Amino acid sequence: HLPPEVLSKIMLTVARMYYDDPGDNVRKLWEWTKLPHVCHAWRTVALSTPSFWAYIRRSRMLSIPDLVGRSKQVPLYITVGCTEPDVVSTVERMAGLLPRTRELKLDVSNSGVGTSGQGKSFPSTYAAPLLETFQLRKKGERSRTLNIVQPPFGVLPRLRYLQLDLDHIYWNNAIFSSSITTLVLNSDASV
Repeated sequence: HLPPEVLSKIMLTVARMYYDDPGDNVRKLWEWTKLPHVCHAWRTVALSTPSFWAYIRRSRMLSIPDLVGRSKQVPLYITVGCTEPDVVSTVERMAGLLPRTRELKLDVSNSGVGTSGQGKSFPSTYAAPLLETFQLRKKGERSRTLNIVQPPFGVLPRLRYLQLDLDHIYWNNAIFSSSITTLVLNSDASV
């Protein structure tokens, strides 16, 4: 019989482990959510540990509301997959979560669908005061560098890690702040 504090730390470690590397099997994506089903005591600990529910990795936005509700107000760690045509609408749907998001990874694939060659723009910038990690990554074998004019944020005071896979990088964008300690750029051209 483990003390609830120890069990909570173990559950957080497992949730983070699956969030960081779920493997190739999509079913493994949610393996960590089976922990509360072991017994009543484990369920009680999981439901009273909001951070356990803060690791959200999703290929679609379907189950995010359930996890967000259980995470109460703790900072969120979100990885969302979408196609290039849907990247703007995906971020717009997440706008309400951005003020409490600590890590955001957008895995964008073009699914073999070409675009007109014109860059996508976000209609507005979003506040994300807690954001420390932002990755806008291309995914898939047939994906090419993304054609997005600029990331959807203004000033990010806590941003430390930034990865952008973009066709054009505009260096005067506010996202390039002095707080960044790690910058990863994958680009065919810079402006």
